[in-house]
Amino acid sequence: MTDYSAELVEKIRHFQLHGVLVKNELNDESIVQELVFEEQLVLISAPEMKNIEELCHQPFLMNTKGCPHRDQLETWLKTIGIGKIRYLEFNHPDAIIQGVISGLGASLVPKSSILSLEIKGLVRSFEIPEQYSTAKTFFIRHKDSLMTSALSKFIEMLKQSSSVGWG
Repeated sequence: MTDYSAELVEKIRHFQLHGVLVKNELNDESIVQELVFEEQLVLISAPEMKNIEELCHQPFLMNTKGCPHRDQLETWLKTIGIGKIRYLEFNHPDAIIQGVISGLGASLVPKSSILSLEIKGLVRSFEIPEQYSTAKTFFIRHKDSLMTSALSKFIEMLKQSSSVGWG
């Protein structure tokens, strides 16, 4: 199931789900969280875009408000003096990337999701400062939930997958 992180966390708190993957670190004593992978976010644009300054004046293709990547983008843009941001909202990463390829604007996405497209010359990526470009994903569960052998193996699989670049 996919849903907004806040909704999924509530389902964990009420024992309606065994565990979920979320992008935000939580400060909740009833929740056990484990970092399962970390990835670098990069700005992407159509290949003809020459620099970050030019890119920052494009509309940004992002998920809806509340998306952690969008929040990181807004925080970084404010530090470089850009407060007015135009968005085209999409709710699927592939739609965002295809929109960038089509020239609709720019985005902030995991580098792993565009590597092959960049090699083919379909997009261009730009790095931003590390404090704004690190994306973490946590597996969370209620601290009082039953740790079954299947759940334990699933968490182990997530951690092993992340060590080989899953993202």
